[in-house]
Parts: sequence; structure tokens; C-alpha cells
Amino acid sequence: MDAGMQSVTTLPTWIRLPSASLLPPKVSLSLQHLDFWDQFGLIVLLALLYTFFPGSGPEKGWFDIIWGANEEGNIQKENSRNIVKVLDKTGSDVVVFFGSQSGRSERLANSLSRDLTTRYKVKAFVADLDDFDHNYLETFPGSKLAIFVLATFGEGDPTDNAIGFLEVVSRWTRDRVDAKQGRLRNLKYCAFGLGNSSYKYYNKCVDVVDAGLSLMGATRLGPVGKGDEARGTVATDEDFMEWSDNILTMIAQQYNWTEAESRYEPEILIESTTVDFAKVYLGERSSAQLEGTTSAIINHRNPYSCPVAQSKELYTDPSRNCLHMEFDLSGVPELKYQSGDHLAIWPANPENEVNKIMDLLGLDENSRKEPVVVRLRDDIDSEHVKIPLPSPTTRESIFKYYLEICGPVSSDLLKKLLHYAPTDRAKAALSTLIESRETFHQLVTLRCWNIARVMEFADPEARWQVPIGFFVERLGRLQARYYSIASSPAIEPRKPAITAVVTTKALPACSSSGIIADKMHGVASNYLLALKHGINQEGQSSNGLTYDLDGPRGKLAGGKVFLHIRHSTFKLPANNRTPIIMVAAGTGIAPFRGFVQERVRIATAGQEVGPMLLLFGCRSPEHDYLYSQEWEKTEEMLGKDRFRIITAFSRQQEKRVYVQNKLEEYGELVAKMLDDGAYFYVCGSTDMARGVREALVKVMMQAKGYDEKAADNHVRYELKQARRLQEDVWST
Repeated sequence: MDAGMQSVTTLPTWIRLPSASLLPPKVSLSLQHLDFWDQFGLIVLLALLYTFFPGSGPEKGWFDIIWGANEEGNIQKENSRNIVKVLDKTGSDVVVFFGSQSGRSERLANSLSRDLTTRYKVKAFVADLDDFDHNYLETFPGSKLAIFVLATFGEGDPTDNAIGFLEVVSRWTRDRVDAKQGRLRNLKYCAFGLGNSSYKYYNKCVDVVDAGLSLMGATRLGPVGKGDEARGTVATDEDFMEWSDNILTMIAQQYNWTEAESRYEPEILIESTTVDFAKVYLGERSSAQLEGTTSAIINHRNPYSCPVAQSKELYTDPSRNCLHMEFDLSGVPELKYQSGDHLAIWPANPENEVNKIMDLLGLDENSRKEPVVVRLRDDIDSEHVKIPLPSPTTRESIFKYYLEICGPVSSDLLKKLLHYAPTDRAKAALSTLIESRETFHQLVTLRCWNIARVMEFADPEARWQVPIGFFVERLGRLQARYYSIASSPAIEPRKPAITAVVTTKALPACSSSGIIADKMHGVASNYLLALKHGINQEGQSSNGLTYDLDGPRGKLAGGKVFLHIRHSTFKLPANNRTPIIMVAAGTGIAPFRGFVQERVRIATAGQEVGPMLLLFGCRSPEHDYLYSQEWEKTEEMLGKDRFRIITAFSRQQEKRVYVQNKLEEYGELVAKMLDDGAYFYVCGSTDMARGVREALVKVMMQAKGYDEKAADNHVRYELKQARRLQEDVWST
């Protein structure tokens, strides 16, 4: 009990925010993403609406007038958000809730649902947490089961679609009294978390949910499963597969389910159709894009086709690439950003990978480009099951724009693919990969093989008769890639910039299997590299990849990308005189370029700014010292008492030096700035951030005389909870 409550009281900031529950489900806001004037304007607007449309309170006053609700409509809306009613209507015995940011949790939830149906003939309903009112869990029947597949995003934050659910759980635990305990006594649940142990709050969300549900009297079946991405990209899928196999076996015994003969049947069907081609999605991300509507809100559901204003190479080492790109928002004045926000780029898959998988499937030119409708099997309730693709579309568009065909594969996926092996050779090859973990690791994991590469390895001459619905169900959706914005709106309000290193990884040969050395290319970064070459008329990039840079129906011709802006809590202090310490390695320098630009603009306007210390690490001053000239000019302009940069060049000397080493070396200065109220920022890989935290603990021990535990508590809790320690980190 105490441990459970501790996990609640040390929740990240988002859980302690005021609830936006008065807004309708799809308009619910995370208020930390709004600046002061946005919040002020929203409060004034709501006050005016409440004044002029008083009604009988928010339940049936201005709320109903704004959204045009009526009694019947309210009942239908209420029932659609009541999971108990939905389970009854769909005849489902199990609900699999997912909280997903990148799409992986959603994919795993769907996989688990299909396994329940295939193995036990148990009907399961997959549910987006954001679509339901979770207070109805109090009426959840004991004969049914709830499964939660929850990702933890960043430093202990929930995914966007799970914020409302975590608010409900935290409110239950925070406001509990004896009379309320046991309110979920009929709820039986299982839980699996997706996280990264490199982060401080590893799998925090699933821990919080488990503690909260247990406190309210719910019964957990089996252990909480946890996937750890820090062990590799495929590790989470493998962790989930092991957990789900064990949990399904245990649940089947408890509910007396009988395992049926396993036979895969696609739930999603791809069928040729005759339709006006103007209504066919050829890579468009929304109906607004397809129809050319310009008034729609720009967000992750409807990105903007944005011109690239500038694109240039930052590295001088010809074997590596790092891009500085600026984007022109002048055509969308309503799209604004702040320093520290993220720019989301929606890439396309490379043409060679698209063609490879379509060749393996034996699709001719006509089959690739003809319109198809994407629909659910007739026996599946289409009202409550989402199709993850727009429809109608084409087979080529599915592989080029909508599916993550370049992503790593799991052994579980190969088990499902085995059913479609076209030859004995293919069956034998897949069986070997499935049965031998070592072989799978050496050939698939270490070489970052995608699904087409595995099929090609199994039998390169065969044509695979795999339904495209199989790929739609088993592969993730192609997601946006997020880049920290490397500029300030104080300098470039309509031209946000990013700093993107181009990912290319050498893959070893395997002579025993006849595998030659190869390279793995990051999808989005190489897409941006190809775009740079196209814009600057530099010819084809050296990696040999080609992309359809014109986009669907030429919507991206002339050097454009689909993008949207994601607001972040990684922000400068409100008081410009507050000192700041910034620690970065590589492209982690991006948001700090924006921070420094902002304070330079304030200083040039005659206002006082606090001291800024930047610790930056890279390989060498000659090849990858990003924005070096800008830092030199800033030091000259402000003076070293207001801006100072300390560099760590890891390969300039025999013994490698990193930013955490420099942090310890300049510990006295860092400690003094923290005593003066400095905010401490870290941006870069999770490994680097962990090393920086450890170094900061040592600095506190030396400067304050703390023991290790006291120094760690100071860093992890006091600085973090006061928002004086902020991290923007990612796994590599």
C-alpha cells in the first residue's frame, strides 16, 4: 500500500495539472502545452460562454448549445463512451485498452486481441483510452476482463491518448476515503507496460495504473509485464510475446477457455474497387488534404504541406551527414511554435523498399496502382473497430506512405508469416529463425532486417501469397519523426529549424549464411537528405536511396514536407534573469540554439538576462562542432559572464572526454549557478542523460557535502519537481 501511494505522490507534473474535464472528449486539453496568454484567453472565453449561456450548469447549459446536443444525442454519446455498454453491444468478453504514442502499443493490443480470438475463440475489443469515460469502470462486470497495454512516454509521461485515463486514476487515489475503497472490486485486469530503463521513470504509467486500480479494489491477474526498449528495438515485442503467452495460458485456466486449433484469418480485407480516383487516398494524411481544404486545424491528424526554406550540410566529414533545415510557415499564420517545441516530420518509405516488398508479393503495375477499399471482415463490428488506414487507397500507397515496412521484425511476426511460406525452402528458413534465438539475433536483430528482407532471405525467387491485410494488421503505421526545434520565434517566428543527423548503420557480414555486409538507413533522416539533394540540385544522395519527393498528387513538389508542431514542456524559465545550464551532445544542441537565440534577442532589446552555461559534446572541433561560429559570436556579444560554452571533444585526444566529465570538472561553477537558482537542461541520448545525472549527483556531493543518497534525492526530486531539471532525451 505504501509503495503504491509513493508512486502516486511522485508523479510527473502532468498528473497534477488541473483537469480539463469540462471540455468534450475530443477537445480535452493538456494545459501545460498552452502559454500564459493562451490559458488566459481560454479562461475568458469559457467565462463569457457560461455567462451568456447559463442553462442549468455545464452539464446542460452552454455545453449543449455549443455542440448542438440533445437528450437522445447525449444518451448515445454517453453509451459510446461507456465501455460496459460497448462490450455488451459487441458481445465481447475482453477489452484491450491501449495508450500509444508511436503506434506500438496499439499494434500490440491488436495482436493480443487477435490471439484471443484465434487461440480461444474469445471475442476481444480493442479500445483507445481516449475514447472512453473511465468512471464507468466502477460498473465493470466480474465476468469480463480488462487488459491495459500502456506506454510511458519521455520522462514518466503518459501518451497523449492516455492522459485522461491517468487523471482519473490519480484522482481516485488522491481523493480516496474508506467509503470509496473497493469501488472497482468487480474489475479483473492484466497490465503490460512499454518503457525504456534508460529513463528515470521507467514504465511509470503502468506502475501508477496498477497501484491505483489495486487501491480501488480491482484484482490483477498475473504479473505486470514490462517491455524495455533499452535492450534493443525488437526487445519490447519479445518481452510482450513472452508475457502474453504466459498470461493467456493462465487466464484460460481461470476462465475455462479451451484452446482451439490456431489458424490465421485476416480481419482487414483489401479489395479492388471502382471509384472516382479523386476520392482515392494516395498518401494524403487526412480528408482535408485529399479535398484540398485549407481551414482544417493542423495537427498530427492533419499535417501541413510545408515548403522547406533552407537546407544545408553542417558536418565537414564527408562520411557523415547532419542537416540544418528551416521550414516556411508564412502560409499558415495560425501555426505557431515556442522554443523547446518539437517539429514532426512525416516521411515516405524509400522506393527501393516499397518495390522490393511489392515484387516479393508478385504485384504487377496495375495491381499496385488500382484503387482498393480497406474494410473489415463481415463478422467484425465495424462500428467499434478502427481501420488503421484511409480508404479507398492503392496497394502502392499503403506500402509507401501508411505502413512501417522498414521497421524491425519480431519472432512472433515470423511465426504468423510462416503460415504463408510459399516453398519448403522458405518454411525451413523461417522455422530456423523462429526456433533459434541465437540465429534470429545474429541474422535479424543485429542486421536490423525488415519484413521484406526476411522474406527475401527465406526464398528470394518465390512469390509470396500474403494478404496485404496481414501487413496492415501486423506492421505498425508509418509515424511522424520528432525533431527538437533549433530556433526561437523571437528571431524566426515563421521559420522553425531542425538539426537532423542522418542515420546510417553498418551491418556486419555473415559468411556462414552467405550474408554480405550491408547498411541500415534511417527512414526519416535519409528522406530529409534526399529532399536536401533535390532542393539544392545536388543529384542523388550517395546512399543510393530514392524517394517520391513530389508526394501524393504532387502536393509536396518544389521541396515540401508534411509536418506539424508538437508543443513541449521543455521551456526556458519565465524569469529571463534566471541562470540556465544546458548540457547537450550531438544534435541535442538543437533546442539550446533556440534558447540562446531568445535570450540574445531579449538582451539586445536592453533587458537583463541571466547567465547561460552551455556544455556541448561532439567528436572533434573540425568535423561536427555544430553552430560553432554562432557560439563564438554570442560570447563576443554578451561576454563570458552572460554566455559561456564548454566543449568536450571525445576523439581529440587518446582518452575520450564526454560532457559528463566536463560537468564534474566545472562542478564548482555548476553548483554556484544552481545555488543562484539556475535551471538545468539536458538534451541528447538517454545514455548521455543518465551519465549527466550521475555526474550532477557527484557535483552535489562535492559542493554540498551530501552523501550519495541525499545528493541523488536532491537531483531526482527537488530539482525535478521544481521544474529546475528538465530533460529532452531519446533512445538510440
